Amino acid sequence: GDIITTNLYGPKLVVENFMDLLDQEKGRIVNLGSGSGPSYVRGCRDEEKKILCSPETTTWDWIEAHWKQKISSSDVYGLSKALLACYTGILAREHPNILSSCVTPGFIDTQMTSGWGASKTPDEGTAPIKHVLLDDLDGNGWYYGSDGKRSPYHFMRNPGEPVHDGINPFL
Repeated sequence: GDIITTNLYGPKLVVENFMDLLDQEKGRIVNLGSGSGPSYVRGCRDEEKKILCSPETTTWDWIEAHWKQKISSSDVYGLSKALLACYTGILAREHPNILSSCVTPGFIDTQMTSGWGASKTPDEGTAPIKHVLLDDLDGNGWYYGSDGKRSPYHFMRNPGEPVHDGINPFL
């Protein structure tokens, strides 16, 4: 429960408590996702993938029911990040003038990941965050990879691979 509380409910509570302070015409929300989200989705049943890959139609009730059903899975971290991307889609629908994005910084070499093969510096991990905060964006509620490019949610797109076309293959 702590991982869901931190990675899903934490951002939701911050957004809810600060939404009135955002510029309702030019504000931006950035949720810090992870490549673990798409990795989690890849292991789901197609019916779940259909919903997880359609954050523009996912509901909060579905998100809550899904995590409660899957909380005993071996990848609660990936579950929490996948559902955070879905929540980003809800934000885009409910606040269409505020650009909401979910990004993965990539595998960052930090004290927590030491010895696990992470190769990106913390500074390199800020590239997608800077992109969705400062650059013109073509869409709202999208997930961006560590290179700042739109990425799918049913598999992990690596930097240099083609940008996601937005088509959900499970529909």
